Amino acid sequence: MHLTELASRKKRMSDMEDDVDDSRELLPSRRDASVCHVQQSPSPGVNYRDLAAFWLLGLFNNSSYVIMIAGAKDISSGGVALVYIASIFPGLAVKMTGPCWYHLVSYRLRAYAVAVAMVASFSCVAMGSVLRSPELKLPVQLLGVAFCSFQSGLGESSTLALSVHYSPQRAITMWSSGTGFAGVFG
Repeated sequence: MHLTELASRKKRMSDMEDDVDDSRELLPSRRDASVCHVQQSPSPGVNYRDLAAFWLLGLFNNSSYVIMIAGAKDISSGGVALVYIASIFPGLAVKMTGPCWYHLVSYRLRAYAVAVAMVASFSCVAMGSVLRSPELKLPVQLLGVAFCSFQSGLGESSTLALSVHYSPQRAITMWSSGTGFAGVFG
């Protein structure tokens, strides 16, 4: 009885292997990619301009954040934690609520919002540093840091979502490299 059980298991295993071989025939091969409209890897025609753009987007998006964090002591010498809180929560709010409204706002409009927020960020921090009123100085500069956080969060999530329309792995690699270089650049 033991031998018949082994023989039946062996028969079932060979039947399963035949089924796997049959299913492989149904899958398209690389040669059939043009027929099946399967996108092949973009290595022969890599668009280096797009990759450089993702690197620069990562660099500029995160350099403002790095600058704000590096200047935290100058913004608020006694309350560096306030600067850190202002640099985290707006970006976190954008990233958490984004899936609810990103489909309603185009990439172009989001890019304009990122640019305006970056200008507003640096303007508020610079304007706050020249204000004579100590009651206004810190709130205006913290508002600038909050604009920076909003800009960084919106820019990051929008650009990474946009990378799907390009070579995603390479675009994200270049983005990550740009954000890493932002620490040196900022």
